[in-house]
Amino acid sequence: MADEIIFGPWIGAVTSTQATIKAAVAPGVSPQLVVSRNSNLSNPTQHQPTRMSVAPEMTVVTFKLNALSANQQFHYALQINGSPVTSRQGRFRTFPTEGSPASFTFACAGDAKGGQLFSSYSNHRVFEMIHDEDPLFFIHLGDLHYGDSNSSTVADHVDEYRQVLEAERQALLYRNVPLAYTWDDHDYCGNASDSRSTGRRAARLAYQRCVPHYPLVEAGGVDGEHDVAIYQEPFTVGRVRFIITDTRSERSDRTAADSAAKTILGAHQKQWLKETLFEGKEQFRLQVWVSSVPWIGNPDVDGEDSDPWFSYATERAEIGDFIHNNGIRNLLMLCADSHMIALDDGSNNRGATGAGGFPTFCASPLDRSNSIKGQPYSHGTFATHRGQYGLISITDNGGATVQVTITGKHENTPLVTLAFDSPMA
Repeated sequence: MADEIIFGPWIGAVTSTQATIKAAVAPGVSPQLVVSRNSNLSNPTQHQPTRMSVAPEMTVVTFKLNALSANQQFHYALQINGSPVTSRQGRFRTFPTEGSPASFTFACAGDAKGGQLFSSYSNHRVFEMIHDEDPLFFIHLGDLHYGDSNSSTVADHVDEYRQVLEAERQALLYRNVPLAYTWDDHDYCGNASDSRSTGRRAARLAYQRCVPHYPLVEAGGVDGEHDVAIYQEPFTVGRVRFIITDTRSERSDRTAADSAAKTILGAHQKQWLKETLFEGKEQFRLQVWVSSVPWIGNPDVDGEDSDPWFSYATERAEIGDFIHNNGIRNLLMLCADSHMIALDDGSNNRGATGAGGFPTFCASPLDRSNSIKGQPYSHGTFATHRGQYGLISITDNGGATVQVTITGKHENTPLVTLAFDSPMA
């Protein structure tokens, strides 16, 4: 029966009451999903697909679970011909109740090899190590693979997800640790790709077909496949809000002269981000902005036509000034793209570098070669190892602030740590 599963299952879009599980099965196969509070899958509930995307090569099935209990462990498996496929059994924990004090740890990282530049898709032991950290969820910060497909055919982009999930350690992680994922360039339409890419529409549709994601803002929360950017409705864990942006499919040409028209986010997403950050400054103790590309840097040093935010200086200044002028002091940015661990306490986010003074953390590479984009970082850069990732712990005892502890790691070894209270004074 496992042979009838082409990829998955993998899990994402988890909240305190919901979860989404996706998988691809061979044509003609009609799976169900069994969900249990017990690891042996006893006394399960059975679920039919809420959506099926049928294509000649495979059928992608979506299961949306609702009305789950908060902060509870669940186990699941696809069921084919009446029997659970236990060799691909997964588990997840629903999030603590939104708005209530909760302490938790999550992991984050980006940049895993795979695709036309490599002979295989990454099966590096770092994925197993992240799994063994037992985080509540994992934020993938972009470049899930290096497929670099700019094809206008949806199936070509779907095939990249299949190959990622054929790697045993990646499949284990994504089956057992809920995923929140935004792309960067190589898993969108190729190196330095942007809104002009030939494969833009196909990449967007393939992401929505295959990835268990939170509702897309521009789709109005309606499930399906829409030619829209993949920035997502924020999700909340306790008193912490997570904001996932799309820094690729709306961006303009990186080589264009800098101006107010040169954009990473596009006008609609940028306005949504501002409104979201402003609304959350009083409501949440911390807001985590998932950017995928670095914020800190200087185009005169790093090159004015490079990918990160500092090559879009006018837009970066606009957003940085908005954060500063509105007193948004509960912000942490996460990024990858640059293949390094890098950590800044906010002291390098002011003035011409993008006002606001918020901490930024770059967590990469999962297993790509190392590189550095952007300097300086108050707590340094670490670009000598593969197998790097981040762990972020939130300690919330119900007070006016939460403690945030960021650890950049190489495999199991800590490289750098920063602790601070949020909102910052």
